[in-house]
Amino acid sequence: MDGIPAGAVPSGVRLAGGPAEVGRIWGRTNRGAILHDMEEFFLKPARAAGVREAELVRRAARFVRIAGECAPHWLEEAAAAASAAGVDGEVYVAFLAGVYRSLFLGSECTSYAFAPSRAGGAVLFHKNRDNADRDQAAFVLSQAAPGLNRFIAVSDASVLACMMMVNERGLAGSADMGGPPVKEPRYRGMMKTFLLRHVAERAADCREALAIVREFVERGWYAGGRHGRMGGRAKRRDAGGHGGGARGAVKNGAVTARTGKETRRWDGACGTS
Repeated sequence: MDGIPAGAVPSGVRLAGGPAEVGRIWGRTNRGAILHDMEEFFLKPARAAGVREAELVRRAARFVRIAGECAPHWLEEAAAAASAAGVDGEVYVAFLAGVYRSLFLGSECTSYAFAPSRAGGAVLFHKNRDNADRDQAAFVLSQAAPGLNRFIAVSDASVLACMMMVNERGLAGSADMGGPPVKEPRYRGMMKTFLLRHVAERAADCREALAIVREFVERGWYAGGRHGRMGGRAKRRDAGGHGGGARGAVKNGAVTARTGKETRRWDGACGTS
């Protein structure tokens, strides 16, 4: 948030309501981060590569089509956020769709989980936020649309998505690097940050989360890997490298874990990145 001195604790902002209301709150609160991140991490690199804004918007068309089918409230929310932040709505959606594409080429973040047998009876689920230098937002999102879970998450302050989350059903998840390398990224569709938000909004447990991941991959909605492939067979271990525990779902090395049950680490691909 703009204007907060170092070391100060910012006051809370209620992030709740319909898509337009949520978008306005997000865009107004995080205007500085949106302006900065769009320029530094998206528009400036595009100009250096000779890519015009109109082409960036064109390349985001598949993201828009997918969101229109699986989560149309995201598009209404993004339009309101862009208006509140004072940026072009189509270019902002292109930013949401494209800013994380380069993650295929690098390595950020690590997630792991410990089963109760190795954590004194509790489930321990952790993510290192090994990120570029960007403003972060921690929030609880309560959406008025029916059928959407309330969830707490952390994300870049410029993007209302999920880097890690826990929803009201007790499902925890993170989106990070790891697992087998993506050898043939599609660079179209959606990246893991929005897939994890979709999981947060719609899934009640690991089985439902995995079904969502499978659907995205099989329908070609996932931006990495080959269409129709899960990317490999997952090996299941707990964080100590041993069998035992309950089920989790994977997003290219990330884990979704149902809190209150034993959870294994998955070192395999169910493909989001």
